[in-house]
Amino acid sequence: MNFKLSLGLIAILLLIKCTLGDHKPVSFKGCPVFDINKRVYVMQNSRLSWPPFIGGIAAHKIFTDTEFIYSMLRLHLSEEESCSLQSANGLNLMFPAAIWLPEKKMYLVVVRLFLNLTKSYLYTSFFDSDWREVITEDMVGATQVPGILPIEVYDYNVECSGPEDPRIFRFGKEIYVIYNMIDVDLRRKMFLYRFETGETWPLEIVEHTWGTAYAEKNWTPLIVDDEHLYFVYNHKNFQILDCTNSRKELCNRVSGEPYSLPAGLRGGSPYVRFGSSNYFVSLGYSHLKYKKGIDCCVFYRPTLTIAAISKNPDKFDLIFQSEPIDFQSLLIEPFTQYNSTEHIKICDAGRIMMALSIANWDYEEDVVDITLNLNDAVALAAKVTGLTDLALDVISMHENGSLYGGDDCVEKLVYRHFDFEDPEISARNSLRRRRMKKTAVDNN
Repeated sequence: MNFKLSLGLIAILLLIKCTLGDHKPVSFKGCPVFDINKRVYVMQNSRLSWPPFIGGIAAHKIFTDTEFIYSMLRLHLSEEESCSLQSANGLNLMFPAAIWLPEKKMYLVVVRLFLNLTKSYLYTSFFDSDWREVITEDMVGATQVPGILPIEVYDYNVECSGPEDPRIFRFGKEIYVIYNMIDVDLRRKMFLYRFETGETWPLEIVEHTWGTAYAEKNWTPLIVDDEHLYFVYNHKNFQILDCTNSRKELCNRVSGEPYSLPAGLRGGSPYVRFGSSNYFVSLGYSHLKYKKGIDCCVFYRPTLTIAAISKNPDKFDLIFQSEPIDFQSLLIEPFTQYNSTEHIKICDAGRIMMALSIANWDYEEDVVDITLNLNDAVALAAKVTGLTDLALDVISMHENGSLYGGDDCVEKLVYRHFDFEDPEISARNSLRRRRMKKTAVDNN
């Protein structure tokens, strides 16, 4: 298999990885456990000279000039909405997604603006290599940056209208954003925004023509070449859609048995090619119910996912799902109210952590720039290390045929990591115990 990074780095590394040594995973219920939280972490300042270090780690809030964003947003609001939004305090910034533009030597970033907890808009801006916002006006195709994306937000009498949860990606030479939004038929659909032309349109699949209710979210871009616009529809059965001709035709399912309900692994960051190999990496996220003692909530954590894609014939394989990544340094001050990791409460300020983009990857230095959504309230950029070596270990096992695990590993590994029982299994066991107790009483 052609497997190279710049200067053949990965090919050399794979050749010298005769064994995984101390990195050999343990097995848990048929799933590999690489002890990911000891290997992948937000960088410490001893590794890198980088201006935005906060509290000794390479991470900081982005989109901090909310007054500037507020002034731009007001131009897109009705008089009633403008009056109701008296200050930038009515804005929640969430779901930051970024890509690196080598031609501009800047990041292009899109973030969701949640207005008064009722309606959303998408704001886009440039950031330099140190994640400082660049306010200089410029055009990306027909799209003004910085600015509010010209997406029509229909005036529905419903909550949560407008574009939500953007992911930004490059297809060919153009830049797109995929997001979900309630359409004129009051169904939540996936949409594409095209920076080059300023156009937007919904994405449809054949199941949508059957007249059943549906709500679409979290399709994950998987760009393997310049000819096919692929999305992961669902990680369950690794269902792949080809939406190349979506302006005129329905998206076509090209892989994976249909399964409508999402499993524990949801679509996070767009997949990025690992070097020039046929492996693609994403930071998805687990979406599971936590129940332990009196605590009960749905919580989210980043999950490393790796896919192998082969051509002629096309074959899409989801080969790896990791245990949850905590990035615990991001769950304490100054990003939350916690002053130490021991105080983190999963069902409180530690509930939501999602990675929305792998914005840049320096393989030789093993530095990955990512963006994260923390508790739907804080937009973060962080520099992470450890992903390159871990991906090499996973790929090495896959290449020699020793990688194992099913498509339900995320659920199993979340329960293991946080030491609680699957709530559905717990409920069934509880019902079984009650029935056994009742049977014993009746027999007496």
